[in-house]
Amino acid sequence: MAGMVRTSAIAQLRSLSGARSFREVYRYGERLSCGVVSAVFRKNTLGTIRLGFAVSRKLGGSVERNRFKRRVRSVLSGMDNPPCVDVVVSVRRKLGMVSGRAVICDVRELMDEIAASIGNGRDRAD
Repeated sequence: MAGMVRTSAIAQLRSLSGARSFREVYRYGERLSCGVVSAVFRKNTLGTIRLGFAVSRKLGGSVERNRFKRRVRSVLSGMDNPPCVDVVVSVRRKLGMVSGRAVICDVRELMDEIAASIGNGRDRAD
């Protein structure tokens, strides 16, 4: 089966990197919050989600911050037909005081709001 390309409806994630990319998202993007998670996003034409994080050390140690990032990535990578956006995700409370389930639910709801805001993305029937 060499040469076959496997395609999937599951979201492809790329990293939002570099000060310029973050600056453009913050300058031209829209802001949304849901529960303990907030995001700044901007539509892109790349056909994928570019994801960045802004999580201060004040909000938790490295283990907690990395756990938060893994949870966000797992939600986004499991999305069917995700919105094509550059998004910077942050948390609004100390991570030790936030349950993993709350983060997952809030990220899903936030991505639904982003998809509705830009007019493409996940099917709203679910």
